[in-house]
Amino acid sequence: MSFMPPRASRLEKCLHLTSLCYACNRLFGWIPPLLNRVLPFNRIVAPHLTALANIQPLDFFLPGYAFWRSGTKQAGMILLFVWLAGLLLTLFGIGTTLGTAGLGIIAGAHLTSIFRYVITREDLYDHAGSILCFTIPLVFCCLYLPIIVLSVWLLDIRMLGEIHADPIQPRDRIIAVRLFNRDSLAPGDCVLYTLPPITYQLASHQFARIEGPQFNRILAVAGQHVSWEKGILTIDGKPSAATPLGLLPPPPDTQFDVPPGHVVLVPAAQVHGFVCPKTAANFQEVVLVQNDRVHSRVLFLRRNFFHFVPLN
Repeated sequence: MSFMPPRASRLEKCLHLTSLCYACNRLFGWIPPLLNRVLPFNRIVAPHLTALANIQPLDFFLPGYAFWRSGTKQAGMILLFVWLAGLLLTLFGIGTTLGTAGLGIIAGAHLTSIFRYVITREDLYDHAGSILCFTIPLVFCCLYLPIIVLSVWLLDIRMLGEIHADPIQPRDRIIAVRLFNRDSLAPGDCVLYTLPPITYQLASHQFARIEGPQFNRILAVAGQHVSWEKGILTIDGKPSAATPLGLLPPPPDTQFDVPPGHVVLVPAAQVHGFVCPKTAANFQEVVLVQNDRVHSRVLFLRRNFFHFVPLN
C-alpha cells in the first residue's frame, strides 16, 4: 500500500498558478500607490534621474572636461591644469607638507569643477542640491578612496625624529614600501622591522631593554655564516659588503650561522639609543630577527621637497 500523495493533474496545476497570481495581485497591488505617497517618484525622483541621464561620467570624473565639451575651453583648461598641478605636487611631495597641500589642491579643483558645472547648466540647476549630494560622494568613493586605501596599504612613511647618524639628519622621513614576499630579502637591503621586548644584562646591577620599531641594513640572510672578530664583520669568510647605518657599538666577538627564516639586523646606537650587549648570546638574540618581523623595504629618506637620500 502506497502512502504517496496523488500527483496533481495539469488542470489542478493551472488552477493553483491562477490562484497564486490573483493573490499576488491582491497583495502587492496596493504597494506602488503607497510608495508613491511616501516617496513621490514621479514628482521628485524621476526628474533627478532624467537630469543625471543627460550627464556623461567624464563630466564629473575628469575636472574641466565638461567645460571643454560644452565650448568653454578656457575654464576647462584652467581647472584641468590646477588639478594636474596638485596631482604632481602630491606625487613628488610625498611625505612632505607640500605633498599634503597638493591633496587639498586636487580636492578643491575637482569640487569646483563639479559645483560650477552643475549650477551653470539650466537643466541641472533646479536639482543642483540633490545632484551634488549624489555625485560628490560617488566621485570620492570611485576615484579617490581606492587611491587612498592603496597608498596606505602599500606605503609606510615615518618621521625619524631628532637623530644624528650618517647619512641620516634630524627630521628626515622614511619612505618605505610594505613587503609581501620576505623570501626576496638580501644583504644590503634597508628595511623597517619590529623587535620584541628583549632585556639583557650589561653589568652586575645594570640591565638594558630594547623593543619596538627599528630600521637598518640587512647584513646577512639565512644559511650564511657570520663572524665578528675585533669589530670586523665577515660573511662566509669574506668582508661584509653591507655596513650598518649609524655608529655601530663595539660588538662582542662571536660566530654563528643564520638559521632559516631569519636575517641579521643590528640596531644603530645613535638612531635608537642601542647599547650593545656584552655577551655573544645576548648579542645574537638581538641581531637575529625573524623574517616575519621585517615589514617594509626602505626606498629612500625624504629630507625636503627637492632632496632624496637613497639608502640601498
